[in-house]
Amino acid sequence: MHARQLVTILGICLSQAHAISIPTVSDPLEPIVRLVTAPHEVLGASPELKETEKTAIQQSPYLYSHQIAAGLAETTDSLHYLSSEPQTAFSSLMAGSLLGYYRTIMQDLPKETKESRLQIYRNSFYSRTRDVANHMGPELWNTHATLAKKSLENGLQDVVLEFQKSQMAPAGDEKILKRIEILAQKFKDNKKHQEIMEEISKAVAHMKTHLPYNVDLGEMKYLSTEEVESALKGTNIGGHPDAIPVNYFLVHHEPATHQISPAKTPITNSRQAQLPPSQPKVATAPAAAAAA
Repeated sequence: MHARQLVTILGICLSQAHAISIPTVSDPLEPIVRLVTAPHEVLGASPELKETEKTAIQQSPYLYSHQIAAGLAETTDSLHYLSSEPQTAFSSLMAGSLLGYYRTIMQDLPKETKESRLQIYRNSFYSRTRDVANHMGPELWNTHATLAKKSLENGLQDVVLEFQKSQMAPAGDEKILKRIEILAQKFKDNKKHQEIMEEISKAVAHMKTHLPYNVDLGEMKYLSTEEVESALKGTNIGGHPDAIPVNYFLVHHEPATHQISPAKTPITNSRQAQLPPSQPKVATAPAAAAAA
């Protein structure tokens, strides 16, 4: 599955009354990683949101699916590094890191194993993004990283807006729930429909207990690709799914355009990452993740 297809799936199924404040820093690298992998940390530092709002959003699967999808989009946009060599195919490795991070959230794993994998995949995303920064050079990196950071911040604002819309318009929610109830009645005798609804119900409960808002991800640490793969293999234990390698998209022939180096030809595509329209409903999230 290509990275762009994965972005579409995540955007569809994992679905400014008050703007949130995000600290200004000289190098946007760590904020980019945090916005994608730990948006709960960014929300936690926002003085504009009430504590009850922060808690509710931080514990929403929609928050993580939305930001990870946005991060995947940026690996093919503002953070896309064009390379002629597999060892510098950083964008594909970044996408593979995020795929591994997302799948780890969804999997039933021992607590220590889950936390370790989340840390490794996050450090991998950080490291390959830093590689992009080093190869682009300060001026080009700052231009593209600023675009990526702004796009991810806007995405986080969208999550907050969706949450506030649903909280501030309960009448609208009641209408939607009523329509769902009517539709459910029409299919109540359909066995396949009942099975799907039961599976979705179980998956939603599963997702809500597997979010990383209560995981200590630690400080960001630079790791080579070889160190990442070795560390991931060390987390494989019997009776549980193995960690997927971060070169997943390279192995599966993801065409990260291997033509030229940005050091010679600047990337001019500065559009913000576009996610397909989605609703802040998470019922279909795990099912899609499993399909991925």
